[in-house]
Amino acid sequence: METVLIGKSALFLFGLVPLALVGFIYARILFDATPLPWPFWSAILGILLGGFALLHRYRSAWDRAPGLPSFHIETGAAGLLAVILAFFLFSSGYGVLFNPEKLLWLNQQYIMAYPEEKLVEAMHPFWEKRVFDASNRRFISKVTADLRTRAKTLVEMADASAFYFQQEVEYDPAAAAKFLTPEYGSHLEAVVERISGIGDYTKDGLETFLRALAEERGTKLKWIAQALRVALTGKTISPGIDEVMVTLGKERVIERIERALARIGAGN
Repeated sequence: METVLIGKSALFLFGLVPLALVGFIYARILFDATPLPWPFWSAILGILLGGFALLHRYRSAWDRAPGLPSFHIETGAAGLLAVILAFFLFSSGYGVLFNPEKLLWLNQQYIMAYPEEKLVEAMHPFWEKRVFDASNRRFISKVTADLRTRAKTLVEMADASAFYFQQEVEYDPAAAAKFLTPEYGSHLEAVVERISGIGDYTKDGLETFLRALAEERGTKLKWIAQALRVALTGKTISPGIDEVMVTLGKERVIERIERALARIGAGN
């Protein structure tokens, strides 16, 4: 009987721990969207396995100790159920335990939900490691805002932000061969000739400007946007071109377009 009582008490205490952990998981998600470390999820799995072991060892305790209050067993069972629920939610729905792709997706959700100020601070060590000048708070806040919906990790965000900090953009050879040509150069020339006179240099203002320019030149907006994207970032994939132009600022945009036009003129 003593062994049974100890077993039931252990099951009761086991129930309290996972209930508290599961409550912590959901509270953390709701109020502080920072990623939880891998050891935490390993502990969840360990508790789940421990709970099954306890239930197996004391499977007959339900009837052998009728004098023990039922809430001991109920709490243990509820705790085990809560851990099972959390385990399958995060391993199937979010996949943080066994599916790296789903783990990256979940991490991306945390990045998107993370407060801007904290995210900027979190990015500083990654920029410093790459010797990027992150001293302009307003500028790096814009960089972070441009990339936070696209990056799955902070390392990926730091790598993707390189073109913002470079004095001279490094062109991807395939992108340059396709878009830094005389055909697309005429679109770039039209942009650089008129950009100085844009009064509404905002995301909406630039979108309106580029659409009007595409219509005037009888081409699709995507062709002008792609030529601009390569001229400004060196790549064919980036945040929205209007967002990039706002973050870089009018002066740097003009400088980069002129450099791209010089490359086209030189036949490189």
